[in-house]
Amino acid sequence: MLIAHCELRRELRHFRLSRMDSLALLEETFLYPPDFDLQKYVPPDDRNVMVCIRADRRIADKIEETNNYYLDGMEELPDGDLRVTFRVRRPEGLLHWILGWGAGVVVLEPESLRLRVREEAEKIVKRY
Repeated sequence: MLIAHCELRRELRHFRLSRMDSLALLEETFLYPPDFDLQKYVPPDDRNVMVCIRADRRIADKIEETNNYYLDGMEELPDGDLRVTFRVRRPEGLLHWILGWGAGVVVLEPESLRLRVREEAEKIVKRY
């Protein structure tokens, strides 16, 4: 990961090196801002959207082991299922993770993500 000033957004941003195709030298030298200290830098936490799923008790132990970065909390329900909450920037960021568990998980909220999962499931059914 590269921490750098983004000219487009005019703020510090994180850039994934794996998404870069090439590099171009734009300046010969660079001066760090006088108030910037990489050792003390803490990126802002802008994961403000809550996603809640219900995981079937038969895969609850596997869900617990996944150690998902966005995981905010887990609660075992009386029937043995697991209620899992995530804090994300965009709910769609969890779409592939959710689809990977198949019918073993159900999105409880937000409704927009429930609908998105349904759309993907319908596309899958049409292919088969």
